[in-house]
Amino acid sequence: MELSRDELIKETAKIASGIVDADIDPIDGCRRVWRMSSATNHQYLPDVSGFVGVVAQWDEYPEYRDDLVGDGLDVARAFLERHPFDGQSAGISRP
Repeated sequence: MELSRDELIKETAKIASGIVDADIDPIDGCRRVWRMSSATNHQYLPDVSGFVGVVAQWDEYPEYRDDLVGDGLDVARAFLERHPFDGQSAGISRP
């Protein structure tokens, strides 16, 4: 699955909105973004690197997992400030 940068941003905004609205667990949402961005070679985009960083820290530092849940929420909020969710997605995000 090859997403354009714009499609990735739209899907990430949808996931970030779900995180902020407490419909998606912050870590699960970060993992979704990481998987999408990795599958499309966009994982190093500054726009999604915060989500990727939370997942990397979650796996590497289990002793900080309580803090990382809050970090995932913060990353989602910051992303939405830059890329507000317009209620539509590219139609490809999966749990």
